[in-house]
Amino acid sequence: EPEPEPEPEAEAEPPADGEEAPAEGEPPADGETPPAEGDTAEPEPQDGDTEKATAKNVQVSAFPRGPCPFSIHDCVIVAEVEDNPGTFEFPMSCVGVTPTAVMSVDVDEETGLAFDRVIAGAKEVRKFRVKNTSLLPFRWKLELPAEDCPTQFTISDTEGELFPGREHEVTVSFISEEATEPIEMNTKLVVFDMQGPKDKDLQPTPLFTDEEGAPKPVSERELKISAEAFVIAVDV
Repeated sequence: EPEPEPEPEAEAEPPADGEEAPAEGEPPADGETPPAEGDTAEPEPQDGDTEKATAKNVQVSAFPRGPCPFSIHDCVIVAEVEDNPGTFEFPMSCVGVTPTAVMSVDVDEETGLAFDRVIAGAKEVRKFRVKNTSLLPFRWKLELPAEDCPTQFTISDTEGELFPGREHEVTVSFISEEATEPIEMNTKLVVFDMQGPKDKDLQPTPLFTDEEGAPKPVSERELKISAEAFVIAVDV
C-alpha cells in the first residue's frame, strides 16, 4: 500500500498585540520578505525626534575708543532663535589699554636726571628705573641726540621690553678729564606696542606704524641729563 502523504505545516500567524516579534536569527514569518544581504534596516523616526544640533561661530571684534590709558566697554549680544519664545544673552566686556611707562621718583619732571658738580677725572653714577604700569607688554627705547651727543655720558641700556608690572634699571655714568661748562643731553623715552602679528622669527611686531611702516610710538617722555666737571685749583 502507498505511504500516506505528510500533512502540510500550519502557516505561522503574525504576533498578536502585545506579543514579541521573532528574535533575530529566526526565519521570517510566511509572507514577509527578508532584507537583502548587506542591507540594514533603518528605524523610522518617532515623535519628538529632531535634526542633529548644529553650531556656528560668531566673530566679534572690538575697537575701543575711550579715555587713555585705560577704558572699559561693556555690551550684551542678544540672540533670537526661530520659533523659540525666549532669547539668549551673551554679556561681553572689552578693556582699552594704552601702553604707558613711568620713571622712578628721583627723576624730576623739569630738571631731569641731574648730576652734582663732579671733579674732573672722577666718575659719577646715577640710576633710574623704567616701569610698565599698563596691562600690556611694550618695547621701550631711550632716543639719544642724533648730532653733538656728549661723549662724557655713558648709558648702560637704551632699549628693551617690559611686561606688565615689571621694571628695568638704567645706569647713567659721567666722567670728564677736564673742567667743563654745564653739559646737557636731551633724550626721549619712547614706548612702542607689541600687539601686532609675529614676524618670521616669531617675534612680536608693533600694531601702530607710520606711513613708511616704521614703529609709531604710543607714548613718549622727555628726559634731560645734565652734569658739570670742575678742577680744584690751589694757589701757593
